[in-house]
Amino acid sequence: MAEVADLGNHVQRTRLLERLRRLRPQIVALVAPAGFGKSTLARQFVEGQDAFAICDCANVADDLDFARRIIPALADEQPERGAALSQRELLIGDGAMSSGEGVALALAAWRSTTRPATFVFEDAEHIAHSPSAREFLTRLLAERPKQRTVMLCSRESLRVHLSRFAPPHEIVTLRADDLAFSRAEVEEILRPLELDAAIVGRIVEISQGWPIPVLFLARLAYEDRHEALLERLGDVAFEELYEYLADQVLAGLPPSLVAVLSAAASIPNATGDDVMLATGDSSAAKSIEDFARSSPFVHRSPEGGFVVHPLMRAILIENAGPRRDALLAATAEEYDRRKDHLRAAELHLARPDQEAAARSLEAVPVGEDRAPSMRYSRMVSSLDRSVVRRYPTLWSCAALLQTFSADTAQLLEETGTLWATLPPDTPLYKKYYVIATRTLLLTYLGMFDEALKLLESVGPRQSIPNPPTDVAQGYALYLRATVLSRLGRLDEAENDLELAWPLIESMDIMASASLMVRAVEIERVRGNIGEARELLARSLDYAQRSELSNFVAYRLAEATFGEWFVGDDESAARYAEKLERTVEGDGIRGFRYFTDCVRGRANESEPRGVDLLRWVLCGRLVACVTASEPARALEHALAAREVGKRSCNVWRPLRSPNFHLKPNAGNFTPTCAGLPRTRDRFRWQARW
Repeated sequence: MAEVADLGNHVQRTRLLERLRRLRPQIVALVAPAGFGKSTLARQFVEGQDAFAICDCANVADDLDFARRIIPALADEQPERGAALSQRELLIGDGAMSSGEGVALALAAWRSTTRPATFVFEDAEHIAHSPSAREFLTRLLAERPKQRTVMLCSRESLRVHLSRFAPPHEIVTLRADDLAFSRAEVEEILRPLELDAAIVGRIVEISQGWPIPVLFLARLAYEDRHEALLERLGDVAFEELYEYLADQVLAGLPPSLVAVLSAAASIPNATGDDVMLATGDSSAAKSIEDFARSSPFVHRSPEGGFVVHPLMRAILIENAGPRRDALLAATAEEYDRRKDHLRAAELHLARPDQEAAARSLEAVPVGEDRAPSMRYSRMVSSLDRSVVRRYPTLWSCAALLQTFSADTAQLLEETGTLWATLPPDTPLYKKYYVIATRTLLLTYLGMFDEALKLLESVGPRQSIPNPPTDVAQGYALYLRATVLSRLGRLDEAENDLELAWPLIESMDIMASASLMVRAVEIERVRGNIGEARELLARSLDYAQRSELSNFVAYRLAEATFGEWFVGDDESAARYAEKLERTVEGDGIRGFRYFTDCVRGRANESEPRGVDLLRWVLCGRLVACVTASEPARALEHALAAREVGKRSCNVWRPLRSPNFHLKPNAGNFTPTCAGLPRTRDRFRWQARW
């Protein structure tokens, strides 16, 4: 049976593959009804390629849903971008961005590629059913990098004129007639069975070259069940042929194998372990592996899972009925017992049961200084935000990745709600996730007194030994130092940071944050510009290792302003260019106004609710100095003063009333009291 099995499942579409490789198209459209081997041809085309991705478009709802599916597929295509793309997935998926912003973020990710790749859109006919998704597809095609080949697998026309996006000679469209098996290919498939030529001819006639029925008939012929069946097929309508043959194949299988196939159909990307747990059959993995070699409707995914053909999957799931939910729930619970909480959450979401999925995800250990995996982000962003808010680890992780992209005041409000509703038996380390997140959010809003009060209420300074003995104590000292430095208590802050450093220096984002506080809030304020630069450069290195692009943007913003502040415009411009790429490419919206100002677009931009106050102030100062018209300079100076009034601690050295406009012989001269070694440009005159 092995020889027939290999032919049945691995028929190489040599004729079509040679055509595609000879023409080297930029866009390939495979348009044919189900069962014509579109996905099979696509898999064979990408086999052996260094970079490819498959994006499932089944039941895509709109452009934002489509954008969310693009991101993880891009991570498959370019694994080295996984951390940054994981952050984008969470931003797009959980409502932190508008539909337009989410689509723009996915489009920016799509435009960025560094090597030749093939991107396959499966079940693309669903795109045609949503006007916004179809419009997004046209944008993807219009902005397709030259290195990326696009394959569209669709059961119907997408109603998109592909010639708008590539020259005609670089577009290949294959329809049902092209994808159908030729008589020679059918004969090759059936040759090991040594069938009579008349029977082969009958199979060709009945199937009309439709690949999946041909392969079903080959299997039935191998089981010696073909002759009586061929007689009955004359009464079967062609459009019902696939379902009829599928039923015939299933009817001839042992019940234990049908149960295994039903489990594989019910479980997304089912593995051998999945089907063994779901069926309680220790031989289930071997059974489906053997069957996959002989079956035209089960194939292995790139990740090694077993994927049931959609038409057969629909039949099996329909037959399973309510039993499917019980099967998924029981299998998920077993994975939870085995501490594989990620897989458990995936199965709960397939049911779907968001609460159960959240409970499983809450148990997943999440690194405190690394972006989570794409699998984790994908699932968290699939949960309703109201569900996420009830789980401290989930919410803190989401808030970490949303920082500087979502509205900080809203995140702060949510931390308060979560903190107030935490059950009394919540583990201390989970409570600390919420406390740490809330403290940092308070500092971003300039609410330093409140932040210090919170820290003292949870862990008074006298409760931390000298020296500290564990990472949690080191993190607490770092948080205290962040607040103290911005309150002007520099010596205390410096001492706490020195005590914390041995415990946190191995944790990239915490080490980066500690170095940035020393650079910006202590050494820069003291006027030690050279030391501040060195510390900030080290902070940026740590942040880049963490691959958390929002905190990389924060360091770049500080470096940009710091270089501008000391008069090194060339260095400031280099940092500003990097900052702009990060802000625009990764959707770090809290720095957008500042970026516009340092890139010379102040007159075209206005602060928005998501822009951080500190960086609105810094942007106003840069815009004031660089304004070409005195009236615009004065406008930005007055606006900067208003920011200081809104939050006097937004930046301690420039808070009101230290920063003010002073009349000077008919002109207005902004002055900055309390800042040693400020650059001369802070003494410019803006004519009234």
